[in-house]
Amino acid sequence: MRIARQISIRTVAAAFALCVWFSGCGKEPESPLSEPDATVLKQVHSNTRRVIEGMQEELQVTLQLDADSILWLDDYINKQRDLITKDLRDQMIEGFGCYLGDSIIEVYGGRWVLHESQGLCVQLKTDAVALPFPAVARQFAPGSPSSIFAMFAKVPEMKKEKPPSPR
Repeated sequence: MRIARQISIRTVAAAFALCVWFSGCGKEPESPLSEPDATVLKQVHSNTRRVIEGMQEELQVTLQLDADSILWLDDYINKQRDLITKDLRDQMIEGFGCYLGDSIIEVYGGRWVLHESQGLCVQLKTDAVALPFPAVARQFAPGSPSSIFAMFAKVPEMKKEKPPSPR
């Protein structure tokens, strides 16, 4: 059963065919945020579609850009994180990060932005910045208590944080 599960996971990850780089970004940008290149946005949305299609084809799970699907994906990551290789984990972090970011935008509003030194992030209506890729990466860490669903559920409470004033 474990071998069959590994093959299914590999097939889902192979569907991602990811070629866009992503990194985390801070909540309070030190440098201006900019609009990502149209090619980057196209790749992000393509990766999101691949996650949805891959889960449907391999696991017969219908994901949507909503809270219920994020909760399902949260559980899926917890069950799979110890069964996959580092390369596969990296691909899944990128694919699921795109999916999580697009879900945040769909449910709460906002837009993809590029921080000049940190990478791709989601700027919310409150000007706070959500970090979908680091959130997914943290949950994939062995034994991690992190949860993409908990992060997703806290988005409405996120406010733009200012650095503390010097004393």
